[in-house]
Amino acid sequence: MRTRRVMMLAGPALLGALAFGPAAASPASASAGTAKAPVVQAATTVNTVAVKPPGKKRYNKGYSKGFSDGRFDCKGGQPFDLNFTGSDPFSMGYRNGYISGFHSCTPPKKP
Repeated sequence: MRTRRVMMLAGPALLGALAFGPAAASPASASAGTAKAPVVQAATTVNTVAVKPPGKKRYNKGYSKGFSDGRFDCKGGQPFDLNFTGSDPFSMGYRNGYISGFHSCTPPKKP
């Protein structure tokens, strides 16, 4: 009975020593003079999948509208005036399109 109790207590302790013993006495840490376990970096492979951003059609519609408005203002000799706010895809497209459209033409010469 006593032998059985000793084996039940000693068994997990021996398994733990076997599991952690080799890491503490690795050649890399023994040569460095420290008892720290070496750091092991695992290589991971990440596969990325291209996802279409939501609202791409609305952005393109806004860009097209902004481009034509910006070009119209530029050809009409009006100063650059982007009076448009918002953060949805249409607004962002309109703003980028207006800037591109306004700067894509040569303004008429003033008399």
